[in-house]
Amino acid sequence: MRHFSAKIFDRYLNLLDYSHNVLLASDVEQFAKKKTVLGDELRTGKLDVFYDLYNLAQKRRFERYQYALKVLERPMDFTGNDTFNLDRSKAPWAER
Repeated sequence: MRHFSAKIFDRYLNLLDYSHNVLLASDVEQFAKKKTVLGDELRTGKLDVFYDLYNLAQKRRFERYQYALKVLERPMDFTGNDTFNLDRSKAPWAER
């Protein structure tokens, strides 16, 4: 059951944040304590962890939105050699 629970946890995280650009590593670590019991909780109808993770992902999305608006207030500088990784699905979770 632990393996099944871990798969549920990993799949749900990837559904919420496929590109690993919303949730933080500390968020994932905080909820990882429940990783081995999610199957049991799902079977008994206890969905608190799922709702809590969803709400946290929404909160982080709003924080990113607010940050993006602040960045857009500044003039853009296109003189650097910055790069952007479009597929972050295998990237680690952000630290902050």
